[in-house]
Amino acid sequence: MTNLERFIKKNEAGLWECNICGFTAMSKKVIKQHIKTAHPDVLSQKEEQKEQKHDKEKKNKERKDKRVQKAWNSIEFELLINKTVVVVLKNGSIVEGKLTRESAYNIVLENATIRGLKHVAKVEYLIINKANIALIHTPPTSLEPVSESE
Repeated sequence: MTNLERFIKKNEAGLWECNICGFTAMSKKVIKQHIKTAHPDVLSQKEEQKEQKHDKEKKNKERKDKRVQKAWNSIEFELLINKTVVVVLKNGSIVEGKLTRESAYNIVLENATIRGLKHVAKVEYLIINKANIALIHTPPTSLEPVSESE
C-alpha cells in the first residue's frame, strides 16, 4: 500500500473516492493525481519522493512484463513457422493452413481452409490478427488408434 492509498477508497457505486474531500472518479490514477494536486499538504516531501519512486518502479515492472510477454509470443509462433497449424478463432471459426510468417500483431497462413459456423472456404493467403486467436496448435500426425501391447 502506497502512502496515497490511505486517502483513497472505493465507494458503494464502485467509484474511487478521495477520503479528504469526497471527489470521485472511475480511475484510481485520477484520484491519486487529484490528491497530489488538490491536497499537496497531506504528503510530506519524503512521502512524495517515496510515492514517485514507487510509481517509477511499477512502470518499469509493467514495461519489463510487456517485453517478456512479447518475446514469449514471438518464440511460440517461431516454433510453428512452416508447419501446418489449426487456429481456433474467438468467433468460433476454425482455420487450418501452413503458418508462413508472423509479426508482432499478425500471422499469415497459406492454403488455408476456413470452417466457419455456416460456411467452409479455401483461400491462398489468410492474415489473422493475433488478438482474434483463442487457440493455436499443430494437428495430430495420424488419426490411427494406438495399439496397446499386451
